[in-house]
Amino acid sequence: MKVTLGNVKNIFGARFWFIVLVVALVASGLWFYFNPIEKDMAKVEPEFFYKAPDLISTLTGDQSAQKNIKAEKVVEITGAVKEVNDRNDRITIILRAGLEDHPAVICDMLKGERESVRKLQMGDTVKVKGIYKGFLKDAIFLNCVIVDE
Repeated sequence: MKVTLGNVKNIFGARFWFIVLVVALVASGLWFYFNPIEKDMAKVEPEFFYKAPDLISTLTGDQSAQKNIKAEKVVEITGAVKEVNDRNDRITIILRAGLEDHPAVICDMLKGERESVRKLQMGDTVKVKGIYKGFLKDAIFLNCVIVDE
């Protein structure tokens, strides 16, 4: 095959577009991995069911029990309302897990739950479902919804 300027341009042109395609696919894959499509939490089946004190004792207990509850799992928690916050356009329910202030269960609610949360009083027992994010001083849950019984 005779190498001409036209052949060289075609070879590099095809290689360039192949590289662009691969980079685009990798970038879109990373985008969807780090920005997953939000699930309708009302329809998602929880993987775990806990009462707030039992959840905290599991998370603060031995390491083998903690391995069951991993980040990004949907958990349903039943507990007594300790506090309701509505700051910075974020609605948060804090569930009491014992007599102490900490640890507690912090549930960052979805915006559509505002009316349901307003009806809650301190001490009410509520069932909440959300995505477990981790445990530092408290157990943190995001995208929470109140579960109707």
